[in-house]
Amino acid sequence: MRLLWVSDHTYKQWNLVRLHLVDANAPESLEDQLKVFRDPYEERRMDIDSLLLTATLWNVESGSELLPPPGCIVDIKEYNNLRLYGKTQCQLTARLSQMSWIGQKL
Repeated sequence: MRLLWVSDHTYKQWNLVRLHLVDANAPESLEDQLKVFRDPYEERRMDIDSLLLTATLWNVESGSELLPPPGCIVDIKEYNNLRLYGKTQCQLTARLSQMSWIGQKL
């Protein structure tokens, strides 16, 4: 999967991030994909989430150097709580130790 962007969220007292991922073989550039998915995200969250895989990581912030950079290819080796929310949104929970990535920002 290709990482498009990372967003910060809070649930009760916990910080978490969501990695917004797309098919690694998609022919569009990262810049074009960000225009389609990230830029209108707040207005079309449900529609956009139905087109992407979202991975939740707890107790980390989006500015952390431990996270993969946007545009890289992410391999999620293990995960928990794979669910389909609202019948269309594929989401899972993972830890950094369950992921590897290659590449820098494309």
